[in-house]
Amino acid sequence: MFAAMTRLLLHIGDHKTGTSSIQQAFSNSPPDGWLYPVAGRADGAGHQNLAWQVGVDKRFDPAKGSLLDAAQEVARAAPDAVLISSEAFEFKKPALAVPMIDAAFRKVASETTCLVWLRPHASRLLASFCERVRRGVGPFDRDAFLDKMLSGGGFGYSKRIESWRAASAPRGWEVSIRPYHAPTLKDQDVIADFAEAVGLSEPLKTRDARINRSPSAPALRMMQICCAAFERRKGSRGARHRAAQISRAAMEAFGGDWPKPAWTTAEAHRIREACIRDAERMDAMIGGNLFTAELDLAVSSASPDRRPLEPETEIALAAAADFAAGGQRLPLVAAAAPRKAA
Repeated sequence: MFAAMTRLLLHIGDHKTGTSSIQQAFSNSPPDGWLYPVAGRADGAGHQNLAWQVGVDKRFDPAKGSLLDAAQEVARAAPDAVLISSEAFEFKKPALAVPMIDAAFRKVASETTCLVWLRPHASRLLASFCERVRRGVGPFDRDAFLDKMLSGGGFGYSKRIESWRAASAPRGWEVSIRPYHAPTLKDQDVIADFAEAVGLSEPLKTRDARINRSPSAPALRMMQICCAAFERRKGSRGARHRAAQISRAAMEAFGGDWPKPAWTTAEAHRIREACIRDAERMDAMIGGNLFTAELDLAVSSASPDRRPLEPETEIALAAAADFAAGGQRLPLVAAAAPRKAA
């Protein structure tokens, strides 16, 4: 029996906007009347397999569930609402994705809304760099990373959002944009903000809202050095293979109260120049000046250069070189943890 009044909520990202925490919350305990399909989940609680399906991605595995399988779950459960969530939709073409999703769900969903959280440009780029390094995905040099991300017209959101709207409008879908920016999030929490966006009166239950912990500046530096060393010796696969071990050692050594990574003034200026037009278009879409203001703030709050963080960076350099060479002296780094005032 088809669910005539089921709302379909399609959470399409972005990366680095708390998606893992939202997915874990729905996976652990979906709200009453909601369905969070089992079909399509891969590599965690998100529906990555469904995003891979619409992207004609070789990682798509029919055994992990397809759009049709998810739609059949909806037909059996007849929920008030169903959530499909994957940040991997960020890299899929709406002109291909929307017709495939519509074909699968049109008989079981009465309305569809696409939900996307967007992080201000400089913050998103820094978070992406940290995540890539943590996973052993180069380039590990900051300038080379910015070369990659800002080439071809700059890193941006507006064209993608316009594409989702163009593909969705003929089907009557709504595309809802919300900034991933602590001062504007409900209770400065993305899970609370998500609950508000989808009309939940009760807070979502979650075990841990901080699933992906960001590295400190010296931890990131150590990861860069080690991964770059393994990449030179063993190639890109070598770096990815050792990334988890490197990341664990760096986070253990430099967790806690060390300074967080930040762009330098020169890097922040470069990001602003490449992204300002996109920021202006996004501000026009959502109203206000958040995205342009955040680019200006990234410049005004940047560090003047990339001086080493003494003494932690010197220790990270020595430990990273030793670790990359196969040494076993990482406990030396843990002994250098910052002292707290008595």
